[in-house]
Amino acid sequence: MTDTPTIVPNSARWIKAALIILPTGLIITTVAAMFLYFYNKKNTEQRSIRYAAGLARELNEADLRRYQDILRDTPDVAALTSFVESTIGPENMGYSVRFAKGLNVDADRVVAMDVELTGLQRPRDTVLVLSSYTARPDAGPIAATAAVGTAASLALSHAITGTPQVRSIRFLHAENVAALGRYYVEIMRPDERITTVFVLGDLAALPDDLLLKPLRLEGMGVKVQRPRLHPATPQLLEDCQTIKTEILSEAAKL
Repeated sequence: MTDTPTIVPNSARWIKAALIILPTGLIITTVAAMFLYFYNKKNTEQRSIRYAAGLARELNEADLRRYQDILRDTPDVAALTSFVESTIGPENMGYSVRFAKGLNVDADRVVAMDVELTGLQRPRDTVLVLSSYTARPDAGPIAATAAVGTAASLALSHAITGTPQVRSIRFLHAENVAALGRYYVEIMRPDERITTVFVLGDLAALPDDLLLKPLRLEGMGVKVQRPRLHPATPQLLEDCQTIKTEILSEAAKL
């Protein structure tokens, strides 16, 4: 007897084909979706960088003088906070501002804020530029050194925006030393590494341990720099130009 050939129904063929095609299609679709996601993300980041670069301003005496005048003539801490926030924000400098708030009665009040120019090759390695927009209690209200330090930090962040380096550059504006602890809790990431801290203005008078302890940076090999800042505008401009060179040099290290 001759064996009768087995006839596979069309429906079975379709099911078998679907079992092969569907997983393959799912893989292709997933890969394509991931490609589009990262492509769009990269394009968005590049557009943001180009936008910020268009807002960059060269260091100049007029900005430094204006920043100092406003900081010295604004005794209210809330108004100072608002001024710093609006100055470093996306409309003026192209940065996204992050905020740290206080505790208890200060839970709704901003006590520190930062902006970051994320590095291209070592984004977790960060050069930190630290200043306080209020004076130490023993230095009197809105001391000149606090105004000079914050003015320098604002001008530097404006000059550097849109030009990413190897490492990240972060400008941290804190109300006082106590606010650094809140900043650490709310904003700092466990995988980031602060390599250098440039301390500008009023806070430069404090010893390293008082500055590094609230940020949990003691014993981490962090280099602390206290650049010279003259209150007189012509000399301050020269100082800022030197500091800019030093910041970019640190951020360019592989």
